[in-house]
Amino acid sequence: MKKKIYLTICFIIGLQLNLNAQNVTQSKVEINKVLCKKWVPDYALMGGMRINQLPNNIAFELEFNSDNSYFVIKEKKKQKGKWSQNTSKKYIELAINNKITSRITKISETEFILVLVSDGKNDPPGLPSMEIHFKN
Repeated sequence: MKKKIYLTICFIIGLQLNLNAQNVTQSKVEINKVLCKKWVPDYALMGGMRINQLPNNIAFELEFNSDNSYFVIKEKKKQKGKWSQNTSKKYIELAINNKITSRITKISETEFILVLVSDGKNDPPGLPSMEIHFKN
């Protein structure tokens, strides 16, 4: 019985977090003003656990441009991608080689939250969700 109550509470909390998770509501002009600069990772959340120091193998920066392009900068190498705002779902999608890799679900002048997107085909069971909090 306790297990059912626990699972119900976890489900409700998860549902509430999911409903509030995507709230990029700024206009295209406002997004350009806020997003188009260089951003660095501050910390990550993986399965609810905070990771303050990102390992060197995933350390990178993001640089956004007003022409809807962006660069992933890692060890002085740049990989180009495209970003687009999905106003109906209230997030910003990031794609490389026409494959969506992540979404920005919340953004302000000083920080944003990036959620990694997977197709799920090669993911091991129970893989925790990961979000990276960026600052400029």
